Amino acid sequence: MSIRINGQRIAELRANKGLNIATLARKAGVSVPTLIRYEASKITRPHASTIQVIAQALEVPSTEIIITVLDEPVTRETSKTVITENATPEVKETSNA
Repeated sequence: MSIRINGQRIAELRANKGLNIATLARKAGVSVPTLIRYEASKITRPHASTIQVIAQALEVPSTEIIITVLDEPVTRETSKTVITENATPEVKETSNA
């Protein structure tokens, strides 16, 4: 599982607060080109500290601007494995005859 930035959400929140890119970049303490790359979702491995300062500058929790991505797609086989591994063992009844 990995964390990705939701650039569209950052741009939306920024616009809703009436901030331009330069103002948000200054409030967050990041460069304008960096913020532009974040909004365009071109940074694939965002630093946790950068996510945090952008979220703080937007006055939202950091979870508001991130997306959690599964690194491995869930397939029928992997879902069966998970179910099998987490399943309660079958109890077989024995007769006392």
